[in-house]
Amino acid sequence: MTVAAGSAGRAPGGCYGRRRPGATDPVPRLLRLDDPGVAAYAALLFDCDGTLVDTMGLHYEAWCGVVAPAGLTFPRERYLAMAGAPTREILEALAGEQRVALNVDALLPEKEERFLALLHRVRPIEPVIATARAYRGSKRMAVVS
Repeated sequence: MTVAAGSAGRAPGGCYGRRRPGATDPVPRLLRLDDPGVAAYAALLFDCDGTLVDTMGLHYEAWCGVVAPAGLTFPRERYLAMAGAPTREILEALAGEQRVALNVDALLPEKEERFLALLHRVRPIEPVIATARAYRGSKRMAVVS
């Protein structure tokens, strides 16, 4: 598929908690890791990419390797504003904004391959890891995406 326009959304990331049954706020919400109310949560859910491990710089590096040969620019500020959006949406948005025709379907696996080649450089986000370790065995936890 070749596109020249599109839009991008933004997906939130973070550590989500769900209050115990009967608590006044049953809706999952973004939880500050040092929140003193964490004891009210029956479980902690962690996103992996960008929450448990720092992947932002690696994703940006992979993006630069994909968009530059395609004739696109992707300033870091723009990348950060689009962080979490699906790859297709980002490519479509950049192509539309910069009026460049792209074969998005051909670039999707390239972005993924470039990122996967960088995974050996992933590092944990220590404050989040410390929180998970602190509640290990006392709270149910899961990694979700």
